[in-house]
Amino acid sequence: MYKTRIDKLVTLINENNITAYEIAQNTSLTINGVQKIIDGVTEKPRSRTLDDIENYLNKKLFLVNEAPEHYKTSDSKFYNKDGSPATLKQLSEYVVRNVEMFKEDVAFKNLIDIEALKILLKAKNSEGVVDVDKIG
Repeated sequence: MYKTRIDKLVTLINENNITAYEIAQNTSLTINGVQKIIDGVTEKPRSRTLDDIENYLNKKLFLVNEAPEHYKTSDSKFYNKDGSPATLKQLSEYVVRNVEMFKEDVAFKNLIDIEALKILLKAKNSEGVVDVDKIG
């Protein structure tokens, strides 16, 4: 179980062999600043710093990117690294592989709940019964 937001981010960084250099190259942060957070030297980094690290990890690990203009019409909130909307199958496989991490992520649970409700609503027939064949 993660004690703090910092613990969660450092665990993700270490488990995925991400370096301070890589984070610094893809954010506005310095290598030394990121390394101090990873090493625990900086105990209370600024919220904006953690936001930058978290945004980078979301893009790299969780397929959560800003969608390119030609995909803006999609109602998906999850995107592949190339910017295309992630399929339900891709999301499901990713969540199953990383289920422990998601147990504590309230925001992710809420997004999944919303997406699941949308799918169920689309699959309802005229009598209000969910047609399993329409889910997919």
